[in-house]
Amino acid sequence: MTQTQRYAEAHRVTQRIASELSDIDETDEFRRSLDFLEQQWRNFRQKTCEVATPREPGEPGKRRSAAHNDSDSIDELKDQ
Repeated sequence: MTQTQRYAEAHRVTQRIASELSDIDETDEFRRSLDFLEQQWRNFRQKTCEVATPREPGEPGKRRSAAHNDSDSIDELKDQ
């Protein structure tokens, strides 16, 4: 899947989520749902920005930034 195809699919899904959110009539429910989605985005973003590198037992954890490339999964980035 190309970056353009992934972008188009992500855009389509994002529009569906926005449409569902806009259909929520109650302000409190809307706010809770929006807060939930923002938290999930932060969790996802942290996973895509930092990938744990393998380490020896007892060695302090090392992190490296994941490059934004055509890898389809975090596992592929770990293998690089």
